[in-house]
Amino acid sequence: MHKSGFSVAQLLEWLLERRPEPLPYTPGTHQLWTDYHISRGMLAAHLDPETDAASRRPETIDATVAWLASTLPDGARLLDLGCGPGLYARRLAEAGFDVVGIDYSARSIEYARARDDSVRYICADYRNVVLDETFDVVLLVYLDLGTFSPHDASRILDRVRGWLSPGGMFLFDVATPAHRAGSEHRRDWGVAEKGFWSPEPHAWLSRTVRYPDESLYLDEHVVATATDTRVYRVWERCFTPESIRAELLSAGMTVRALYGDVTGTPAHASSKVLGVSAVDLAEHDG
Repeated sequence: MHKSGFSVAQLLEWLLERRPEPLPYTPGTHQLWTDYHISRGMLAAHLDPETDAASRRPETIDATVAWLASTLPDGARLLDLGCGPGLYARRLAEAGFDVVGIDYSARSIEYARARDDSVRYICADYRNVVLDETFDVVLLVYLDLGTFSPHDASRILDRVRGWLSPGGMFLFDVATPAHRAGSEHRRDWGVAEKGFWSPEPHAWLSRTVRYPDESLYLDEHVVATATDTRVYRVWERCFTPESIRAELLSAGMTVRALYGDVTGTPAHASSKVLGVSAVDLAEHDG
């Protein structure tokens, strides 16, 4: 025990509770997805068939690809945004589609390129990449859209609309409030000689913060080594059918269908995920 009467564990719990909550969408000091060391652990999580920590399990990815293959014409062009190590893109190419994958994790793109030359992989931030092409389907899976601020999400939707061929479809998924229910109680801390967060001795504090007025959650990780302290923040906005319809409408798009995932499963009132098939509003009205 310290002279104050706090054990180390109690002190860390106190810090977790007392740290001020940042304003919504305030970035951390460092990027989680492009950190050289952390990206190694992220890639391992993508490739682990027993967990949904970074990518969905192989059987779910297979179901998504099979569903798309059953509804799209042969040779359809697909753009896979946030493609990671190519788990969807490779399968889609094997199913006969013309696929482009974009991700800004250099480690994931390097892995994908080394194992698959049938897909054109681009290492870039899809909010800013220059791509003067159109596609029959733009894919954005594993709740990515909700991790962006409303401003950035609007930018992404505008870009997606420009990438869609006439009659093209934007297929994506978002979290619902049921997906995050109770997660604001998450608190974690630890110390390690080396691990996921750092290759050197470090301590970490992790917490989830809920912003109820915006149906918004923050997963924050503070990692301290002997030489620096890094703050990683992942934001996630939750949506209802009504709010995602409004978001798309403001971007000139509309919902064609809602699902309980991106395998074509019907949505229901307790769905933790909304799979969304969206199209250009002007074409839909026409």
